[in-house]
Amino acid sequence: KVRGVFFVLNEREKHYLEETLNVDAKVIVRTMAVDFNELKPLSEEEKISVRKNIGISEDAIALITYVGVFGEEFGGIKGTQYLFRILRELRLRFGDKVAMIVTGVGEPYATALRRIGAITYRLLPHRDYVKLVAASDVYLLPATSGYSYGGIGVAIIEALAMGIPVVSPTLRDFPEQDRIKDLGVMTRYVDDEEALREFIGALTYVIENRGRYKPWVIRELARKYYSWESFVNEFNNAVKNL
Repeated sequence: KVRGVFFVLNEREKHYLEETLNVDAKVIVRTMAVDFNELKPLSEEEKISVRKNIGISEDAIALITYVGVFGEEFGGIKGTQYLFRILRELRLRFGDKVAMIVTGVGEPYATALRRIGAITYRLLPHRDYVKLVAASDVYLLPATSGYSYGGIGVAIIEALAMGIPVVSPTLRDFPEQDRIKDLGVMTRYVDDEEALREFIGALTYVIENRGRYKPWVIRELARKYYSWESFVNEFNNAVKNL
């Protein structure tokens, strides 16, 4: 039996509570959960329909991210400032087939991104947002180290639930490190020019190899840790041991 339980988002928080604060309680890394019954891969016909509605072709290389801007600082930790460079470099390699969809983005980024060809949305109903994710080829999050206490991220979990490969430094918080290769690519936090080049290289790799990422493999790996069923089971087990 234990005196108490803390649920935290990542190993850094766990280490802080255990080693720095020396809490007299069990510390469990447990991020949010999502509804896998709601979040499902689209059929090819559904994917084509969603793409047609936003004006991109069925054979476009569709990239999506949610930056959730509540102010410039918050947008910065998710790498909004890097999206311009990422889109320009990918178009140099793949041409106009690359379509970047940026959601949750405010001004001045939204207008500037539209000028270079990105599709932007400030606010979307959740059901519309998840359709856009499910119709995309890759989810990207060029997060800086300022995001290092945020865990894997709910938007990342939702993308994985829909079978979409991910390029993000936050994959370091996925429990099975040896299976990350099946989910996408884990990069370094994008804090400097070298890390940005590596991120673009990782994104290029996933685009060129996107056929090897299997949606149902991605989905089932995510379900093990991020379904509400897994959340409730872990919570119940923790309560039983108090």
